[in-house]
Amino acid sequence: MNDMTIPTADGQTSISDNNADSIEKVLADARKFGGEAGTGEGARANLFVRLIEAAQKGVVDTEKRQVKGYTKPVDHAEMAYDEYVTASGKKSAHGDKTKVAKASALRSGVVQGMRNDIDFVEVMNRAQVLHKQLKAQDEKACKSAFEAYLAVASAQKPETTELDDDQIRSAMAKSAAREKDVEAFLKAAANNLEKAFDLAKDEKIEDVYQRVNDLLTTFVSARELSEKQAQLAALQAELGIAA
Repeated sequence: MNDMTIPTADGQTSISDNNADSIEKVLADARKFGGEAGTGEGARANLFVRLIEAAQKGVVDTEKRQVKGYTKPVDHAEMAYDEYVTASGKKSAHGDKTKVAKASALRSGVVQGMRNDIDFVEVMNRAQVLHKQLKAQDEKACKSAFEAYLAVASAQKPETTELDDDQIRSAMAKSAAREKDVEAFLKAAANNLEKAFDLAKDEKIEDVYQRVNDLLTTFVSARELSEKQAQLAALQAELGIAA
């Protein structure tokens, strides 16, 4: 199994010995990342990656247990999130209305890290490198580090083998960017077919052009509808209205 090259609380870049890691060190790192939360997008992404590494080593899991300071059983993802938020100083973890969803997001990484049929640490090592490359190429076309890593975990969930680089890139690309690529392709195809028909006056070309143009119209309409639905969902979330 590969080690993840991420910063830890004691300044190390990776942990290679299972016995050297512990839940105490994981929570210490969560506090460290929480303290860095205001300096950029990488803090929560680093916590996500840290939990994956620890999960692969068997240090963290999804079992709920009674822990001092909690009124109900919690798992390691929730504990790590609480430490992270408390250290960030932004708000109390116990008063965070989005805590359930955010802890669940971290837990999705733990679940993939615990798998024995794949090496998800290796997948995430590649994801970190590929994300830096995508961001350098076009920052607007790729998701933030945390959203990108979360998307990779989601894409890995149904797969029985490690994601390849193309699958990782696809997961980390913003959907809007992918949609623009499809729209641009359809527009170019329609323009080329129209020019070909003007030259050849071939009914078959006209038929294909019409089909591509209809597909383009349908695609644009669906995208606009999706954007409106996303705006509505965001407004509902802001107002606290259940979807």
